[in-house]
Amino acid sequence: MSGDTLFHPSDLQLRILRLLRDGATDRAIALRLHMGERTVREQLAKLAEESEAQGRFALGVEAVCRGWLDLEPGSSRTSDRMLRGVIRADNCVQPAAKVGS
Repeated sequence: MSGDTLFHPSDLQLRILRLLRDGATDRAIALRLHMGERTVREQLAKLAEESEAQGRFALGVEAVCRGWLDLEPGSSRTSDRMLRGVIRADNCVQPAAKVGS
């Protein structure tokens, strides 16, 4: 586990995170991005290692806390509502500068 606060996800990793936030499965992400499921899982594993997240939902929380993902204000997406219900300032240990969107 690196937990490197200087880590910034690649454009591909950000696209994968957005699709994950939207509820896409590994297979759906792979099809959408024209890559193999194994590649998707490898990228998610790298992100989980960098963020020290234990599981997909925890990765989503960490991605928002670190500024890798935004939650749309007033979004009715189930994933945004769930994340908004969990994420508060005290849940984000060290929010990083926002990286692209």
